[in-house]
Amino acid sequence: NLTITNGTLAASTYEVNVGGNFSNSGTFTTSGTVTFDATDTDNTITSGGASFNNLTFNGVGGGWTLQDALDVNNNLTITNGTLAASTYEVNVGGNFSNSGTFTTSGTVTFDATDTDNTITSGGARFYNISFDGAAGAWTLQDALELNHNLSIGSGSTLNANGQDITLYGSNWTNNGTFNSGNNTVTFEGTDDTQINGSTTFYNLTSTAAGKQITFEAGSTQTVDGTLTLSGSSGNLISLRSSSDGAQWNINPAGLYSISNVSVKDSYNRSGAYLDPAGSTDLGNNDFWFTPPTPPEPPTPPEPPVDPPVVDDGDDDDISLPDDPSTMISLTGLEFEEGEKLKKRYPKGKYRTVVIVFEGRVVVAPYDETGIQQDKEVVLNAGDQTTQAGEVK
Repeated sequence: NLTITNGTLAASTYEVNVGGNFSNSGTFTTSGTVTFDATDTDNTITSGGASFNNLTFNGVGGGWTLQDALDVNNNLTITNGTLAASTYEVNVGGNFSNSGTFTTSGTVTFDATDTDNTITSGGARFYNISFDGAAGAWTLQDALELNHNLSIGSGSTLNANGQDITLYGSNWTNNGTFNSGNNTVTFEGTDDTQINGSTTFYNLTSTAAGKQITFEAGSTQTVDGTLTLSGSSGNLISLRSSSDGAQWNINPAGLYSISNVSVKDSYNRSGAYLDPAGSTDLGNNDFWFTPPTPPEPPTPPEPPVDPPVVDDGDDDDISLPDDPSTMISLTGLEFEEGEKLKKRYPKGKYRTVVIVFEGRVVVAPYDETGIQQDKEVVLNAGDQTTQAGEVK
């Protein structure tokens, strides 16, 4: 055991190895590495407000339990053994590397201000993670799992480096920069999730039936790869705004697979309607749920047509309408060579005359004496024409 009850222990850059407990109620300073190398499991660490520089746990079979908050200004490395942080906060100013066991039900805050920091979780599942270093950047070396919240603070950058991130709990907050590197962010579990800030994901997935995902009003979530949101029949995933009536934006810029969701207050920015099967439109949604096609307007009735007059060879039996503006139909009529249909109208009106000769049907204007005028039109089957002559 290393115990500082009163006074100050200044380790400078020298290495310090501790094979048992560490307890500080005085002052401890170091700019070197402290290694805990016990091989038994009942060891405790009470930092008493001291900050470590580099902190390493490397005892095969060893176990250490925090008794208060832990602050590491540079690298935290778990090579062997188990570090149980309990609910205490852990601050790391450099790399985090775990090839042993790390457990926590509190918050781990990465507060570096440089950009070459790495995180190797080694299968450990964090509770809360906060990236909160001005101009700091961290790059994942393996998959990252959390039971609760992930937060990227202003000025901070998380490079996923293609490594998947899974949240089993509540919130995703991005006020800084997130670079996905073609990874998948998955929201698991039935606890409500809130997504704050605007983020460009590569793949974004939730298949937790009954889950509610609340998006910060006015934020935009862009998904360049595949957006997957699938509940189950009768147990939909609810997509909501953080402020009822204020829209949130979604832009599935790549592929999407969406079904069994209920949607409210959403604006789809993809440029194409989203039509998720088995889903519910709760209103104030734009470019979700293609509106039904309006019914075709009724077909207007056909204009009345004079009944055909069957020719029996007598010109007098074929009549033209009294109204010169009435359409004349020749359908069903039989004509003989030289047969004429003539209709005289009052002066100042128009008239149309039909004559058949040389196997052709000719429509031509005639004057009041029955003399054919210069203009004539030859009709073929299905043709229509309007011809008129004025009575002088």
